[in-house]
Amino acid sequence: MLDEDSTDQLRRDPHNTQFTIPQDVKRFRIAKVPAACIELTDTPADS
Repeated sequence: MLDEDSTDQLRRDPHNTQFTIPQDVKRFRIAKVPAACIELTDTPADS
């Protein structure tokens, strides 16, 4: 699930042709994203 800023960036990205994000959605869930494509930006809770 994307945070609010990332959702807004994806919504405004002119190169985004795959995802349509309604204006009333604050956080968008992208289904089936491979784990290798995910970059953690927060420190995991167990570290």
